Amino acid sequence: MKKKKPFFYKKEIISGSYQIDCIVLIFAAFVIIFSLTGISVCIQYESYAQYNWAPILLIILSFILMIPSTFRILKRIKNETNDN
Repeated sequence: MKKKKPFFYKKEIISGSYQIDCIVLIFAAFVIIFSLTGISVCIQYESYAQYNWAPILLIILSFILMIPSTFRILKRIKNETNDN
């Protein structure tokens, strides 16, 4: 028995928009710069060395935000080039 084909083409729905994804990328980049500054302060002053975990945690969380946003933007660009 053959599988029936759909009557119309269903386009894949991608959540979010370019503006939101770009804002997330810019925000994450600023947080990474802020965290790198924090790490440099922790290295300079020995009394702050015990607080080095906070900027490292911020960098990790920023990369976790950046990865899905980047893939979403690339997927949207790929879909737009295929449609044209």
